[in-house]
Amino acid sequence: MNAAAMDDRRDTLTVKGITEAIGGVQRTVQYWADEGVLQADPETEGKGKGFSRRFSPTEIAFARIAQQLHASQAPIGEVRSVIARLRSLHPRTLHDRLSEIQDRIREGDEPRLNADENQALKEWAFEAIETAALWGTESGPTYLIVVYDRVRHDAPAVRFWFADGAGSKSASVGSVFSYVDLLHAPGSAFKVIPFDAAFSEYVRDLKRRMGQDKIEALAAELIAVAKKLIVGAGLTF
Repeated sequence: MNAAAMDDRRDTLTVKGITEAIGGVQRTVQYWADEGVLQADPETEGKGKGFSRRFSPTEIAFARIAQQLHASQAPIGEVRSVIARLRSLHPRTLHDRLSEIQDRIREGDEPRLNADENQALKEWAFEAIETAALWGTESGPTYLIVVYDRVRHDAPAVRFWFADGAGSKSASVGSVFSYVDLLHAPGSAFKVIPFDAAFSEYVRDLKRRMGQDKIEALAAELIAVAKKLIVGAGLTF
């Protein structure tokens, strides 16, 4: 093994290393890795007996979030969906989303949108606003909403909810119902999860490493053009 490869291995962790970092149970962390909640370096995945999967240090943050969800008795499908959602909303996607949404605004200049086009653009606009809001606030949203769509029987969807001020779960239930019905089949079941320390730590850490001011400025611009899309495309809600 050359020196560069040895340095790469020193910068990664095994399942045991992640377990020690979060103070968890190794069998549980192993299960998360087997179920795709944690993602190993592709070069170490599936090597077979005698080889250990290696994980980036960034997986520690996802393991802490999985640990919090596991402690709340969340099923593995929920844990996997929440982590996958956070992965998909990495700050690097903000720039790409900004270009895409500006194209959507131009597409939305048509005089009328049919029902399917309206729904697709509405979902996209809210997706963009959620993405920007996640990175444009100091420590992230107030709650995660895990939605079990009454019509789409696939993996649960994960949404973000930003309460005004401190807020409370009970005070925002009516608004959450409206929000879920807006983007999913009316009457879909949902579960509200506090966006606690493990989640906020993940958001703050990425901002520190990637440049908080730059990310927040881009997020603010994305929210502005997403709102313009909603108005310019004549979306109905």
